[in-house]
Amino acid sequence: MKVLIFIVVLGGVFCVASAARAQSAETKSFEAGVATVEITPPVGYGMWGYGDRKGVSQGIRDPLMAKALVLKSPENSLAIVTMDLGRCFDKDLLEMIDSEVKSNCGVENVMLVASHTHQGPDMEARTWPSKEHPWQDAAARKVAGVISEACDESKPARLGYGMGYVELGHNRRYRKPDGAVRMMWRNETRHPTGPIDPAVTMLRVDDMDGKPLALLVNYACHPVVFGPDNLLLGADYPGVMMKKVEEEFGGVCMFAQGACGDINPYPDKTLLYANAEREMVRIGRRMAEEVLRVAKTIETSVPAEPKIACERETVAFDSRWKSLADPAAFDQIAKSFAPYVEQYGEEFIKAYIARRVKPSEVLLTTTVVNDEYLFAGFPGEFFVDFQRDLRRRSPVKKTFFVGYCNGYYGYFPTIDAAVEGGYGAGDFTSVVEVGAGERLVDKSLIHTYKLLGKLEPVPGSDVPDYTGD
Repeated sequence: MKVLIFIVVLGGVFCVASAARAQSAETKSFEAGVATVEITPPVGYGMWGYGDRKGVSQGIRDPLMAKALVLKSPENSLAIVTMDLGRCFDKDLLEMIDSEVKSNCGVENVMLVASHTHQGPDMEARTWPSKEHPWQDAAARKVAGVISEACDESKPARLGYGMGYVELGHNRRYRKPDGAVRMMWRNETRHPTGPIDPAVTMLRVDDMDGKPLALLVNYACHPVVFGPDNLLLGADYPGVMMKKVEEEFGGVCMFAQGACGDINPYPDKTLLYANAEREMVRIGRRMAEEVLRVAKTIETSVPAEPKIACERETVAFDSRWKSLADPAAFDQIAKSFAPYVEQYGEEFIKAYIARRVKPSEVLLTTTVVNDEYLFAGFPGEFFVDFQRDLRRRSPVKKTFFVGYCNGYYGYFPTIDAAVEGGYGAGDFTSVVEVGAGERLVDKSLIHTYKLLGKLEPVPGSDVPDYTGD
């Protein structure tokens, strides 16, 4: 009898231990880690975003941050890094970050995302504070380090998704009743313009106890509440939103800019004397209210089949400026560049044009997580129509259009907008050939279907004939 009891007890212990191991294996099959690092540059140097800005930075309103979220499945991993910068790093720095991260912690897929703040540092010249020790290089090394730190901090995690709606801005391309397009930069009366995308999408990441680790917020609106008269470095309205969410919700709040190429906040470029800071705080808090409302309702769970699949493709495009390859053509367009010539010097602008007349090799990044979440990374300022189109056509319901990701190639207008002209559509800010945006959205969708296993590499699947059943 004692032997029988011993066997039963031993069997029970074995079952409990087996269950514990199974549970442990399950919870460790999907992990997440988060880390942050400050990348604020020294003051006294150029700022990014406005050609008519006079002077250099004079102080710091917000610390500029890089925030890394690393997701791990049994076979793969992904790092998403959001940065309070006007645009992403240059190609060679992106390659350096990729290389260091793969070597240090084995993360194969990296998505670096700039918020597009116009209160950040100069991202064109890599010569300050000195040519020997440029800030961009130091910031890129910090970004590589924060990814490794997030990787080291990874733990079993749960994911959840939410969507809210908040109208912070308008489409700055106002179409008159006769069809003519005019630029409407500021829209204090909230005159209806379109299209816009008021959807704010969120990825919530919790630990196994339901405590928030990170909240990734995706929204499309230019961070330009401050104008060129502001000379303080800062994150604009996304910074206010993230700080408020972190204080009330916990964890790390991250902002991933969407397709905001033609979307401005209603109080665009508010002058300092008109209380620009008050307007920025008001908009940031309004967004935070909606983010907090939705985030608190998101239910997170352990993925049933953890999987991370990524496709990166470099797509070549001609330049819209290729007719300016002759240096003599510079004089023809010097007037358009007058503010930039005054700020950076004629030789710098000539070199800038020389780079722009060359074909572009654009990196497109498409990542599917657990067959539930799509993160489509586009390297530039895409018009909002592309975001709406991607979400409408995506086979993945939880889709994030991530702009300013893994590079920067200027504006990507729609074909219609390129024909109509205007800022971002028919001027020097639009670099790559017309139709590039449409092609990249199509390619991202193709990659998505392939990553889901729904598109065969070689055609061969037949659809049965209709038999009337």
